[in-house]
Amino acid sequence: MSGPACLRLWAGALGLLALLAVATVALAYPTPAQAQSTDATLSRLTVSQGRLSPVFASATTAYTISVGYTVEGVTVSPTTTETGATVAFQDSTGNPLTDADSVAGFQVDLAVGETVIQVEVTAQDGVATQTYTFSLTRTEEDLSLSAPALVIAVLLARSTVQAQSDPTPARNLRAEVLPGGGIVLGWDAPAEDAGSIT
Repeated sequence: MSGPACLRLWAGALGLLALLAVATVALAYPTPAQAQSTDATLSRLTVSQGRLSPVFASATTAYTISVGYTVEGVTVSPTTTETGATVAFQDSTGNPLTDADSVAGFQVDLAVGETVIQVEVTAQDGVATQTYTFSLTRTEEDLSLSAPALVIAVLLARSTVQAQSDPTPARNLRAEVLPGGGIVLGWDAPAEDAGSIT
């Protein structure tokens, strides 16, 4: 075999040996799989009604929210810090909650009084977890009267009692609530004093 042909043969053999060496190293030392995140925190959480107390922070896991009697439900919208993490909603004993509807966010129906929900975040690795607890309080219906309405109610009741014990012609209590919250009270003239049209 002549010189140039022999060199080409050796070069090809050496190239083949180099490829075999690289393949052997790759099999012996595989590239490690990328580690899955263990971050089980929330970066943000909003509620449709009321205000979180304290203000939301990833490291704070207990919150209170107070809403008025007319608020029958709230939407809770959590955002995980890592996109691979998952969120589950539970009641105070850890039982799964069902979303009240299919609108974005998690809808929670509220009874009057306290409702406790837990937002459990599971990290991408499926092992690490973090639970955020929310105590939502829906206040009871306020059946008390405002000051002007209470004054009117008392005076109307008094005039009714007076009319039953007084033989004079009945007069009607007239009350006008002013835009600024004050009231003007007065009596209408008795029916017999009213002018007649002939």
